Amino acid sequence: MQPAKAGITVSFTVLDQSPSTTAAQVSPQSAMTDAAGIARTLLTSSNTPDEGYAVTVTAKCQGEDGAGKSVQVTLLLPDNEFGEPEE
Repeated sequence: MQPAKAGITVSFTVLDQSPSTTAAQVSPQSAMTDAAGIARTLLTSSNTPDEGYAVTVTAKCQGEDGAGKSVQVTLLLPDNEFGEPEE
């Protein structure tokens, strides 16, 4: 959002199409922008199988000055392949 403004609520959603038993998620699902106009969330990866998969996070502004504005970021989750534990 330009210019940056404090106090705007931003909601975050995740689209995770990986075939996993635990989907990617964001926390918190909404946050208010700070004095620099930045809202933050934490993306927790899904437990992807042996190949990497893309996850898309959408941030959408709410309120008078940012209503309806959104941005999408697509991230490639790396494969989650771990070797067998050594004895």
